[in-house]
Amino acid sequence: MYELRRCFIGVRLPEQIIEQLVQMQTEVRRKDTTDSIKWIGKRELALNLMALGEVPHERISSLTGLLRANIGGQHLTANVKGVTGLPNAVMPKAVALQVKAIGTL
Repeated sequence: MYELRRCFIGVRLPEQIIEQLVQMQTEVRRKDTTDSIKWIGKRELALNLMALGEVPHERISSLTGLLRANIGGQHLTANVKGVTGLPNAVMPKAVALQVKAIGTL
């Protein structure tokens, strides 16, 4: 039986942006309506580009190598347009930045 991991394709963010997101996260956490949100740590913050779903653990290394060979080291320029809640802003389970890409990978 395969061990499955929930995977996504993501972009690591510059430390300056990470620090701003952590500060924003701290401010949002102070609100009473955030009990349903599952908060993630600073090391897990990333710009998610695509969900891959459940992937067999044995395939993760080859997928990582393939992605690094094809798009590793490239830069993406983007603007933050806003903040939203997922699945909705009224009863969020996650907080997400709305981003508009300016450059491409």
